[in-house]
Parts: sequence; structure tokens; C-alpha cells
Amino acid sequence: MSHLPALLMRNSGYILWFFATLFFCLLFFGRILCGFLCPLGLVQDIMDKIRQCLHIRPITIDEQRNKIFQPLKWMWTILFVGFVFAGGDFCDICPARVFSSSMGGWWINYAVTGFLTVFVLVGSFFIRRFWCLMCPLGFLMGFLKRFNLFKLKKDCTACTGCGACYEACPMRIKSIYTEREQTDIQTVDCLMCGECIHKCPENGAISMTFCGKRIVRSSRKGFMKKYHTSKKR
Repeated sequence: MSHLPALLMRNSGYILWFFATLFFCLLFFGRILCGFLCPLGLVQDIMDKIRQCLHIRPITIDEQRNKIFQPLKWMWTILFVGFVFAGGDFCDICPARVFSSSMGGWWINYAVTGFLTVFVLVGSFFIRRFWCLMCPLGFLMGFLKRFNLFKLKKDCTACTGCGACYEACPMRIKSIYTEREQTDIQTVDCLMCGECIHKCPENGAISMTFCGKRIVRSSRKGFMKKYHTSKKR
């Protein structure tokens, strides 16, 4: 312990760059990290693919069931913030620790984290992105969405209100297709996974932008191509 201050001083430059990079990513990239880079998100997607291969019907999260997850989301968020101010380590109970040594290290509290991991894996098998529905870190990042470089946009004039985007959304965000005035449809819960864009059948109705420039947009041609591919399967 006596060598700790000297060690911190010697590596202060690396530590500063680490936290600066972490802050930049969380603030400006936001929940697109959840949609594309989260290791636990990948594991959940794999569980969903396994279920599809086994031809087992998923549990559909409708508005009523989605309300059940709201208290759980707030419970995890309060625990997360509580650990920060109490000086504890939230990684001791976070399921992501099992799948990412960079996030939690190799040492795992099997009694707690192992149980929660099994719970998340089973839940993700039947409910797509099960953990994302209550992840505290993702939820807190969502509040910084106004600063994000990536944005989810909607052309309300091109939307026909078919509801395909809502059906595709793993977070079951209804405002994606009910919005009829605002162009910015990104919400606190949005994972920025782009599923609504891929499943939208209208040209340019939903798009993703980076620094104001559109990088991905919904396409009728792309939708029909995916539709015919799925029919062949």
C-alpha cells in the first residue's frame, strides 16, 4: 500500500487518458455503445439467436409488461449510484463482469454475480435484450443524449404508422412510431441499435446521423431484400 501513491504518480498520464477517453465515449457516443460495443449485449444477442434456431417463441414485451421493468431499472440505478457514493464496487454484482475482464477483472463473486449471470442468460433467451431493459449504466448514459454525436431521426411525412419500428425495437419504445411532429426520436431508453431503421419499409422515414450527417436510413428496397431473404429461410 505504501507504494500506491508513487505508482499512481508514475502512471498518472495513462490514468488521465483513460478517464478522458471514457468520459468522451460516455458523453458523446452515448448508448450507441450499448447497441454495438457492449459485451453483455453481444451475449444477449447470441442467446436470442439460439432461441431462434431452436424455433422457440419469445416472450413479447408489450406496454403492460414493460411497466414491470421500470421499478427494476430504478432499483439497479439506485444501487449503482449508491455504490458510487458509498465507496463500494458495483462490478461485484454486475452480470457484465463475467463476460468482460476489461470491465470487471478476472476475479468474480460467483455467489452473487454468477447467480445474476444465469438469471440474465435465461431471461435473454426468452426476452430480447433482457438486461438492457434495466441496465443502470445505459439508463444513466441515456440522460446525456442531447450531447451525443449519434442521433436517431424521423421524417414524419414519410412515416405511414405501420408500427414495424415498434415491433422491431428491443426496448419497446412506442414513441418511435407515434411521434408525428418532432424529428428527434431518440429517448433515454434507446439503445441506438438501428433495428427500427432496418425494419422500416419506407424510404428515409427513420435514419441515424453522425454530427448532423445522415449515415444510415431506412430503405424500401433494403426492407424488401431482407423480407425475401427471410421468406426463403
